This record gives sequence, structure tokens and C-alpha cells, in this order.
Amino acid sequence: MACRLLSETTITDLISLAAAIQVLHQTYQVPHVIITSLRLTRDNRTISSQAPSRATSNPPSTTASGQHTPIRSPNYDPAQTHPASYLARPINSQNFSPETSHPAAWLSLPQDEAESEEIKNITIIGSTATSDFKPRLFRIDTPELPLFFSGTGDMFAALTIPRLIEAVHSSSIPDLSSRPSWRSPDDVPAAELPLAKACQKVLASMQAILNKTTVTCQERMKVYDARAAKEGCGEGVEAEADIAKRRHLALMNASEVTVVRHVKELIDPPNLDRFKPRSVI
Repeated sequence: MACRLLSETTITDLISLAAAIQVLHQTYQVPHVIITSLRLTRDNRTISSQAPSRATSNPPSTTASGQHTPIRSPNYDPAQTHPASYLARPINSQNFSPETSHPAAWLSLPQDEAESEEIKNITIIGSTATSDFKPRLFRIDTPELPLFFSGTGDMFAALTIPRLIEAVHSSSIPDLSSRPSWRSPDDVPAAELPLAKACQKVLASMQAILNKTTVTCQERMKVYDARAAKEGCGEGVEAEADIAKRRHLALMNASEVTVVRHVKELIDPPNLDRFKPRSVI
């Protein structure tokens, strides 16, 4: 993670993440920061992207490469899934100091329990610095989908730029577009920052597009699996490896995100209320 490398801060929870972001604001003079694809436990500890995201009693199916394949869950409904299954635990900003705060002071689950906890959301944390380069952190949770998508980081970045420009120019803050780095006055709360509003629209668009891509992928893979079952398979380790490789390639093809087919979702993001930013510090 670039944030961890640049700040030289070990990130284990929201306290240490806030400290790392303050380093980016203060030391590197970065006015706006967004950390994407965070996986947090219920007590806001960070979990490695390599850790299991679902309970071990109900593991996802995998291909030979270990990527998740579509889950045929009767409870999965892209139209009904809500991104905020729990509320963020607030951090007392009066007591927060990156110089003195230590991750150990943050109450948390034991490591083995934290890593085995079922994680259903992906979280982004954003911040626009105050005039004295203190962080104003907001978070947005979005449901984790049962597929591996490549290029979503590039997609997020590409969408954030025009949405931030839009948010700045439509803001009620006087002359915000003329302010250095478009930094809002210090009295603007984190959840009301133009950066937060931009991220809200970006995530709403992306979730709609990825939901549709997931449904399409599941349908295409059902057809593929039915055809593969009729064709049969050979015997032995090499035959099994070849079958797994071909299915993996089919899955990657079926889960390709075709952004140009989703102009409506890009222009008019649906379900914005599900992606409301929340202040965390």
C-alpha cells in the first residue's frame, strides 16, 4: 500500500490509518487522499486482502488460480444488498494525536478471531486536509461482490476526477474553485466535503456496473458449465489442470467489465443514498 510506504506507518486500524493519512497531508502536502479496497472487521481493524473474506464453514468455490468464482447464493440480490451492515465506531477527535496514539490503544478482536470474521463490505477512506493539514476522514462501505474484477482501481480514479470537478463547481462554498487545491474551509465536516460527494457518486456508479457484470457473468458461466459437463473430461492430473485453466479463462472473459455498455449508470448513478459518506474522525 502506497500510503503505508510513504508514511512509514504500520496500518492496523482506523487510528493508525488516520495517522498515515496525516503524514501524507502534512509531510507531502497532499491535499486530498483516498484509500480504497480496505477490508475492516466490526471493530475497524484492517484485514489483509489475502485473508479469508467469508466464514470457513461456507468457503467460496475457487479455480486453479484461487480467484473467487460466482456464488450461487439464494440470498444474493444486487438490487437489495445494502452497503452499511454496521456503523463505524467513532473516534474521539479530541484525544487523537498521530504522534501519541498507538494502535494497541484501540480495542479490537484477537487476531485469529478478527481474521476469521466474515467480511461483507469493502471500505474506502477519504480525507481533505484542513488549513493546518489535519485529516478530515470519511468512510463509505460498499458490498463485496463474489467475483475478481481487474482494473477497478483505474476505473475508480478515472471517475473520481470529473466527479470531484463537478462537486467543486456545484458546491455552496463561496469561490471554492478558486481556493488552492480546492480545499474546503475548516468548518466543513468530512461527510460534506466535495471529495466525499464525488466518491459517493463514483461508488454508486461502480456498484451498479459491477452488479450487472456479476449477474451477466453468472449466467454465462452456467451456460459454460452445462456445455463442459456434456463434453465430458479426460482423466489424470493433466486433464484436470487443463479443465481448471480453461474454466478460469472463461471466468475471466465472462467477468470482464465493459464500461461503455453502462453509460446510464455513469451519468446517473443509482441508489446514491446507499453510499452516503460518514465522518469517522
